[in-house]
Amino acid sequence: MQLARLFYPKYAVVWMTIPVVLLYAYASGPPARSTGAPGEQTCAQSGCHVGTAVNSTNGAVQIAYSGGTSYVPGERGKFTVTITDRTMRQRWGFQASARLASKLQNGQAGSLIAVSGTEVQCEDGRTLPCRETAAVQFINHSAASTQNTFEFEWTAPAAGAGNVQVFVAGNAANGDGGTSGDRIYTANITLTPQASLPCTFSLSSSSISSSAAAGNAVVLIQASRAGCAWSGWSNSSFLTLMGATAGSSSGSVTVNYSANTGAGRTGTVTIGGQTFTVTQSGTCDFSLRPGTISTSATGGVYNATLTLMGTQCRWVVQQPPSVTANPGEGNTAGIFNQSFTVYPNFSTQARSLSVYVENAAMTISQSGNPLTSNERFVQLVYFAFLGRLPAAAELASQSASLIAGTSRDDMIVTFFASDEFNAKGRFVAGLYVGLLNRDAEFNGWIFQRGALQNGVVTLSGLVTNFINSLEFQLQNGALRNEDYVRLLYRQVLLREPTASEVSGQAAALSIGVTTRTNMAYGFLASSEFQGGTGPRLTAFLLYAGLLQRDATTAERSILMAQIQFGTTVRAAALNILNSNEFGDFLK
Repeated sequence: MQLARLFYPKYAVVWMTIPVVLLYAYASGPPARSTGAPGEQTCAQSGCHVGTAVNSTNGAVQIAYSGGTSYVPGERGKFTVTITDRTMRQRWGFQASARLASKLQNGQAGSLIAVSGTEVQCEDGRTLPCRETAAVQFINHSAASTQNTFEFEWTAPAAGAGNVQVFVAGNAANGDGGTSGDRIYTANITLTPQASLPCTFSLSSSSISSSAAAGNAVVLIQASRAGCAWSGWSNSSFLTLMGATAGSSSGSVTVNYSANTGAGRTGTVTIGGQTFTVTQSGTCDFSLRPGTISTSATGGVYNATLTLMGTQCRWVVQQPPSVTANPGEGNTAGIFNQSFTVYPNFSTQARSLSVYVENAAMTISQSGNPLTSNERFVQLVYFAFLGRLPAAAELASQSASLIAGTSRDDMIVTFFASDEFNAKGRFVAGLYVGLLNRDAEFNGWIFQRGALQNGVVTLSGLVTNFINSLEFQLQNGALRNEDYVRLLYRQVLLREPTASEVSGQAAALSIGVTTRTNMAYGFLASSEFQGGTGPRLTAFLLYAGLLQRDATTAERSILMAQIQFGTTVRAAALNILNSNEFGDFLK
């Protein structure tokens, strides 16, 4: 489980149906005043896209502003527009405009700033700067896009401008080159001005320890608000900063450290007034024996001897997803017993797996699986969702069920809803989403699940570890009991609590009826969570379980959108079962 992370600044997200105007007839951008703002039409109303009512129930748009629902006068921020539609769309686009709430038709608010894939036009169709008689600005796509997400920047108006309304219009287009069949969505949001706040900065971590080899570390810097200027520099000769060394909001800095040929050393860099320390080991020789391990298709736990000789030794095991090392890293010289857990091979083909500890290597040769296709599928489902292989009786019974007509997707749906899966695999994944507000990474998830399976840690002990983790503390700080209760409802149960739920649960914490650990455990063990099919958690579990890897960002986004608009667990699982990648597991 990776616990030392920096969290990107929170974006206030407002779900709404939004007019996104991507006119295939206007592939390079729609004409001005197509946002649906007061006194304006959308392309659906002007006739360039007809046949579907504005804001139909087929789609929605998520819009986020970097400042939430408020802006700092004169400062720069970013808007993100994401369009979704339950039917297959080929092209996407948008148009947006920022207006003074006191003068909605013609009161330009601030300045729109184009980024890649967007352009700004004046209301008379000319480019910036706009004439006084055509002062309203519009930003839209500069070319037809195959991506459903757009970003643009905005400099807020000066102090005294008052509230600002941002109107957005968009189109999820079918890409047939005509004017019919495209879907238009519209919405607006209101931003209120806030007083300028002091600038403060925090880093994702304050230090790292590295081996003697050259390398780099990416340090994330979080600003308290947009517009906060920072810079960075090195205080040590073996450390250099690469890429951006200054910024005006949150960002990242890459710290490079050169190879060390002598004794261990420590150096620092300064980023946004904060100190980041690099402790680098001295030279070290690595040896991993035996150099080769042979295992059956079922895998198992194997031991090796790791020898490290030198002044200082910092090491990290690099292994493929089908192998887990324990321990996975260390920072001292000596001779260590290193264990490797090799996961089952569900293919009839043998495979070779390589493990590295710095420059020392070991090869694991694993036999192919001799069982039938149905038997190997049953093994895979047991391991994917229960973290274990089936007993002989279970293997025979489930294989016979498949032969008798039970479909493979039926079997997956059954296991996905089983008590054993809920108590381990889903529970562990829920900890990442519910407490850390992010997806689990496959290696962390399978390691924590294995610890539960083997009795190394209890469910409540695992919850305590997550709550006490640096990642949870950095993200949430010192939460009041009421805020902790709201966090559990929103991130575990995916809903807002009622006022009585908040007050009742917070009171139970305050008077000692329960603890935060027990409360989180109760939420994750509840039927409301275990019976849920939240898009984020379901997408991770299907990829981690069936393909034994993390989904890519694109894969996760697509599957989450499909689930959100009604795709069932069965249908999502069937798509994976029919993929070439899954077929390779049973080849």
